[in-house]
Amino acid sequence: NGLRAAWLLEPRAEQYALGAVLKARVLFHNTGQAPVVFQTETWHQYDGHNARDAKGAEIIVSGPRYSGITPMATFRLAPGEYCEVEGHGIAIGAGEYEEERSTGRVGAIIEAKEGDAVTLSHSVVTIRKTRWSFGKRPSPNASRTKRRCRPLPPTASSSSAA
Repeated sequence: NGLRAAWLLEPRAEQYALGAVLKARVLFHNTGQAPVVFQTETWHQYDGHNARDAKGAEIIVSGPRYSGITPMATFRLAPGEYCEVEGHGIAIGAGEYEEERSTGRVGAIIEAKEGDAVTLSHSVVTIRKTRWSFGKRPSPNASRTKRRCRPLPPTASSSSAA
């Protein structure tokens, strides 16, 4: 249906020091030709992370699970639009990360060792909306979260007609 998702880690760098905690957000982009409606958590804690070293061996990814209810949000993205929600922080290297855990800033710990070249992949959980509740379509403003949703900026290879 054209819906794409990616975890974005910040700050962006070629290498990270052991003990670094990266901020994360999850970006959704509608690359299709029709609007897409989906639900997702406003703070992604349960998405899966897989880490592998340069030889393809699995690196353990652990982390805390925070209690409470994570709110869900419904997004309606027109073709070319994108939106983002927060993701939990990702820590590099085994450790306790007590302060980061106490403030909810870390949700995954990649137990890499000094010198490891890590390939990291993620899954993203959404619920695709195929039918409106009670057979009624809500008003356009009720089904669309406008905050942080906007068209992607044009690239050097794209053109737009005025």
